[in-house]
Amino acid sequence: MPVRNWLGFALLLIKLVVIGLAGALCWRTVGQMGELDTSLARIQAIKALANIQGYIASERGASTLALSDAAAVPHLHAVRKETDAAVTTALARVDVLVSRDKGSAGLLARSKAVAAKLAASRGFCDEQLNRPPGQRRAAAPRMVDLMIGVNAEVTWLVRSEVDLLSSVDGPAYASSQIAGQAGILRTVAGEQAGLLQQLVVDARPVSAADKDDFLVYEGQLRQVWAGILASRSDRWIAPSLVEAIDNVKIRFMDRYETLKRQLAPHFSDGAFPMTGPAYRERAQATYQPIIALRDAAYDAALDDISLAYGRLRAWLIASVVATVLTLLALRIIFLRVNRKLTGLAMHDALIGLPNRLLLEGRLAQTMERAKRNGDHFAVMFLDLDDFKAVNDACGHHAGDQLLIAIARRISDTVRLQDTVARVGGDEFVLLVESKEPQDVAIIAQKLIEAVDHPITIANHELRVTASIGIAIYPWNGTTQHALMTSADTAMYHAKQQGKNSYRFYDAMMNSDVQDQLSMVKALRNALAGHEFELHYQPKFLASAGTVVGAEALLRWRHPERGYVTPDGFMPVAEKSGLIVPIGAWVLDEACRQMARWHDDGREDWSIAVNLSPLQFFHAGLVDSVRDTLHRHGLRPGSLTLEITEATAMRDPEASVAILNHLAGMGVSISIDDFGTGYSSLLYLKRIAAAELKIDRGFVAALAHGTENATIVTAIVALGRILRMNIVAEGVETAFQQAFLTDLGCHVLQGYFLGRPLPGALFYAAAGSVARPQDMPPETGWELPGCADRPGPMPAQRPDSPQRPASTSIT
Repeated sequence: MPVRNWLGFALLLIKLVVIGLAGALCWRTVGQMGELDTSLARIQAIKALANIQGYIASERGASTLALSDAAAVPHLHAVRKETDAAVTTALARVDVLVSRDKGSAGLLARSKAVAAKLAASRGFCDEQLNRPPGQRRAAAPRMVDLMIGVNAEVTWLVRSEVDLLSSVDGPAYASSQIAGQAGILRTVAGEQAGLLQQLVVDARPVSAADKDDFLVYEGQLRQVWAGILASRSDRWIAPSLVEAIDNVKIRFMDRYETLKRQLAPHFSDGAFPMTGPAYRERAQATYQPIIALRDAAYDAALDDISLAYGRLRAWLIASVVATVLTLLALRIIFLRVNRKLTGLAMHDALIGLPNRLLLEGRLAQTMERAKRNGDHFAVMFLDLDDFKAVNDACGHHAGDQLLIAIARRISDTVRLQDTVARVGGDEFVLLVESKEPQDVAIIAQKLIEAVDHPITIANHELRVTASIGIAIYPWNGTTQHALMTSADTAMYHAKQQGKNSYRFYDAMMNSDVQDQLSMVKALRNALAGHEFELHYQPKFLASAGTVVGAEALLRWRHPERGYVTPDGFMPVAEKSGLIVPIGAWVLDEACRQMARWHDDGREDWSIAVNLSPLQFFHAGLVDSVRDTLHRHGLRPGSLTLEITEATAMRDPEASVAILNHLAGMGVSISIDDFGTGYSSLLYLKRIAAAELKIDRGFVAALAHGTENATIVTAIVALGRILRMNIVAEGVETAFQQAFLTDLGCHVLQGYFLGRPLPGALFYAAAGSVARPQDMPPETGWELPGCADRPGPMPAQRPDSPQRPASTSIT
């Protein structure tokens, strides 16, 4: 899955997580707000119910007076109206609570039951008011008990509802507890005051039962007051409630105690110092601080819950806003990252130029525009010549810096509307809109000249050239693939014709490309169909003329074209990379053949195999050689691996490591085509090579006193100093054989001595050879129809004259 798809999936997942978490938190917050809203309604209902208690207590006192004095009946009716209003308000509050909390439906039923009991008490009172004064006064205690029972029901309702607040909010619960205790204090005080009022109205001595009731009320009063004082130190209690509690102490408890002390001395004789109405007026005046404390406590609870509700609502709004902003931020981040990824995906990471993906898009747009307007444009394929040499010599970092500098030069050379893209390591493609090919040629020449200037990087002056292939739309193709292929083909023709130039595509170039593709396919089939075979050219000990081994030379027996020489297929094999599996087959087959000859008694022979540059630097070379020797049971010393001098010097450090590793296994190393490269004597000394092989070009032009004779003499002398065997290949005449033998060459190889033969013919011919000059080439060494020149061959050290010969792919 592309990175952008993964990013989109990740963003969606993050969005879902954010929305899920925000939704869960908001749902929880909404639930908490609902609970607080219910608590608000509950406290308002509790406050309304508690308010009834005061009115019922007032009505109780008014009823007692009315039963004693008919003149107090109008006042009773006025008090009842106030009580009815309080009951109606309380029922309305409870109904609101039930609408928000269906579980409170029982509270509404119980509240209505309290109202019914209140109505029954009133009925009893009204019934007694219609009786004679003596009977009315006797019914007063019963009336008091009924009203006290109603207040007790209200007190129980209030207390049960206050307990439900404990799980909602701490401060609100604490305030509600104080309010409830204040209501109880008002009820108990009212009941005790009602008892005293009845005694004052009756003007009779206090009985033992009355005294017991008085003491019970006194104990309850002090217990409730102790609870209120204990709540005073609660950390949840607001300072205003502390002040209200202190006010209750001063204006109620102290004054009520004073009032009771005035009445206490007359409990025994009933001669109280005040009338019933006067006592009621003084007693009711002391209740106001309690009522104020109760209302203040309920108001504090409502404020606390309202504050908590407001905080939750603000948090909910902030959460929604934060969630929306988070989603917007994620969207913005995604767009920016997506834009950045798109830029990275569409541009080269090193240089910043458009890459192949963006090039394809622009090429499609340019083709569409050209097709619509009937215009032309050019696709230019630019490849740097010998760029690998820069990497090998100066390192990849210098190569990268060179690419950056070259890309800048290319961009500066073309116009702004033209596209410059990097499609490979050192490959660039340009889209140039131009009406005439001559204009494209001018731009191409400018590019050639711009690239050719030297560039200084890390104190090194580097210089590369460029080869450019040009394809014109629509003449050289009407599809992207056709245009790119045509430009690529033209570029390779520019390289083949000397590099540092440009070429326009023509149809003849494409035929060469098709030939190469066909060759690659045929080579693959040849490898799979066992069409390759090895021929062996003998290597002779110069001093004795005996065969000491062979060099393996690759041949391709094509089913239709017959034998194909290496010159006909090796360049394509190198370019396509097929040389690696082909070279592995050559190594395996040569070792197999030599192992068989050893089994037949030729244990003094050795086999030489040439390694191509690609095969030599392949990571699996050492393991492949080791496995091949082990598979065929061949001694490492019976194998000579030949590499050219140019290959060894391409990357001297890496070459030294590889060759020394192979030599450490016991394999013999030969430096082929010596004298044609630029060997460093320092590296040559470090390489564990067993022989130097003189290039055939020096041997072919040998003559006494010539420059080539001097060079060959120097090579032989160098080999002696380095204790290496000297092998001369390409011996074509008796003079060359005698000259090289007298000069001190150890091993000779060439058509004059013997041509390459298949394995069976080579073994038969070698067995009949006494001396090479006694056996002309045409009598046994030459294979009819395959008069190919031989390949390179290995050598042996002076102290090991039995060192065998070598094998080549070429």
